[in-house]
Amino acid sequence: EDGWNVKWLSPRPDDPEQRSQAWLPVKVKFGKIPPIIILITSDGKIKLDEETVGQLDWTRIKNADMIIRPYNYPARSGRPAGVSAYLKCLYVTVAEDDLAMKYADIPFVESSSDEYEEV
Repeated sequence: EDGWNVKWLSPRPDDPEQRSQAWLPVKVKFGKIPPIIILITSDGKIKLDEETVGQLDWTRIKNADMIIRPYNYPARSGRPAGVSAYLKCLYVTVAEDDLAMKYADIPFVESSSDEYEEV
């Protein structure tokens, strides 16, 4: 009723227990007011930007907390007025596997292909 662009997923026809699910498309725009996007790992926090935010496409996410901001757009060209959701702030906690956690305290070593010549 506030005008947000809420979409609805239809229940799967093969699952009588399933109900319609609401979802809200959230736009991410790095313009005048870029969002704050923080990736949290066992090593600490990493701030993502327009160049690095694509990392989230391949990240297993344990938890995500976000704040969205509204943008009220006017009616035009037969489209009614409404509200778009834009990302303001996002904190994503990575779901790290047991093996990564086991070796988390061992530092990385810079290497070049010349260091390990075949004998």
